[in-house]
Amino acid sequence: MGLSFTVEVLDEHEEPIVGAEVTAYLHEDDTISDILTGGRLVECTDDDGQAHFECGFDEHDSVVLHCHGEEFGPYEIDDGDAFTINVSRSS
Repeated sequence: MGLSFTVEVLDEHEEPIVGAEVTAYLHEDDTISDILTGGRLVECTDDDGQAHFECGFDEHDSVVLHCHGEEFGPYEIDDGDAFTINVSRSS
């Protein structure tokens, strides 16, 4: 079983940003497991400003998101979650 989640990227005017690169760093509370299964996923937003992520492991407890030079999180994460982040287009 895997883990999937969506990140919506909006600008300072609440408009979706198309083609934004979003990096998701997945973590577990257990440091050893984090080394073995933790990871970095990179996706770009679609025409709706959404980046869709899928991971083969579902043991992750949290995610930190990076986009346009800004960091968001950590957020607790479960399969099917959706996050919205607001970034500055000038970043």
